[in-house]
Amino acid sequence: MDKEMLRKLQLAKLDSIHEVERICKKHSLRFFIDYGTLIGAVRHRGYIPWDDDIDLCMPVSDYNKFLEIAKEELSSKFFMQTAETDPPYSLPFIKIRTNGTTDLYIPWKNKKIHQGLSLDIFVIFPLANNKILRAIQYKAAMLYKLTYTGRIFTYNKAIYYLQKFLCLAPKFWRKVTYPLFAKYSEEKATHFSHLIEEPRGLIEKEGLFPFVPLTFEDKEYPSPNNYDKYLRSLYGDYMTPPPEKERTGHEGFIVDLERSYEEYLD
Repeated sequence: MDKEMLRKLQLAKLDSIHEVERICKKHSLRFFIDYGTLIGAVRHRGYIPWDDDIDLCMPVSDYNKFLEIAKEELSSKFFMQTAETDPPYSLPFIKIRTNGTTDLYIPWKNKKIHQGLSLDIFVIFPLANNKILRAIQYKAAMLYKLTYTGRIFTYNKAIYYLQKFLCLAPKFWRKVTYPLFAKYSEEKATHFSHLIEEPRGLIEKEGLFPFVPLTFEDKEYPSPNNYDKYLRSLYGDYMTPPPEKERTGHEGFIVDLERSYEEYLD
């Protein structure tokens, strides 16, 4: 994708973060910029120049409220995509899709799911303070994640067949495993982690709250209190850009800001 088109795509995606921010402000829900978006804010005061992703994150209590509130509050311009609202979407987090647009991952051309421009909303969980309970929490999160086909890439046959077994009744196993890792109190927790996205990124509560503002493109957005330590726990030396040959942009997608993805599906 050439630089001009990439920039158009980046700017078009800002509408979705504005919409999430609007809902969160109205209902006093917390969110913060995360992953590559957070790197972009710290290092570039906007997008990473060769990237177009918008990654947000919410504490689990706010995330669960957003799931319900957005069903009524989300503008008709957008669609909240989850495994429940748009099967066979198979990722364990929310995507906010923009209707009437195309950001179609070419290997997914035969998947009858919404593939408009997207924003990702991840979830961060308070961890148990007891080491044994925390180990159980990690295992339960792994089993929950296994119910989403395609999210675990492994050559371990035992894990592969376990995933196949869990996916015979994924909704049941999600109900069983979710409370085991999502039940801990934010007030009592000393550490937090993404858990179902990746267990790394362990951060102390004081490094996460209260959020502080960082500029991302057009305005300031909430970010982790100690965003430097937070990003180093995820990426190590995040301030040094990768070699130029590794600065891969938005490849392997069909992008159209004017026409719906439905026109491109096989």
